[in-house]
Amino acid sequence: MAIATTPLVSLALPEKGAARLATQLLLAIVGTLLLTLSAKTRVLLGPVDISMQTLAVFLISAAFGMRLAVATLLLYMAEGAMGLPVFQGTPEKGIGIAYMLGSTGGYLAGFVVM
Repeated sequence: MAIATTPLVSLALPEKGAARLATQLLLAIVGTLLLTLSAKTRVLLGPVDISMQTLAVFLISAAFGMRLAVATLLLYMAEGAMGLPVFQGTPEKGIGIAYMLGSTGGYLAGFVVM
């Protein structure tokens, strides 16, 4: 028995053309909104805050597939690099490239690899 490796979202996407591209763009934007919401959702378990971002990244990658998930995560990082407060510690701990090069920059790069 073979396991299907087709992304869940591919079942709902139009076959080709501008409608497919528009749908993928919309999904990427919704994915970045989910990542932002999950970054701002904190679970306090002592001295270290835990966010729901890891769960959101796994959900996006499972539903979107590799290409659209990587594009969504790169769009999310581009939004943060432009100064939008999409990361967990923004704007309190800085915004833009300065925040991304700080102590959590490795986690952000790891999201793309994950």
